[in-house]
Amino acid sequence: MNLNNIKHYRLMCGWTQEDLADALATYKYKHKISVSCTKQAISQWETCGALPLIETAIALTRIFSTKLKKKITIEDLIISDH
Repeated sequence: MNLNNIKHYRLMCGWTQEDLADALATYKYKHKISVSCTKQAISQWETCGALPLIETAIALTRIFSTKLKKKITIEDLIISDH
């Protein structure tokens, strides 16, 4: 599994990795959930060095869906390795 589409959607939003980390931190605070929200973690996701937790992937889909005004699913974040 490859989540390089995280970078694609982040750039579509016009955000830096730090901006996305801030959006995740805000989401975490509003919804009282535990999600990873450092720019280093985002860099690792975008370079396939690590995968986000499922809670974080769900948060990403909701953040991107709201910002881009279109439904983004976890499947949309994935680029198949095959």
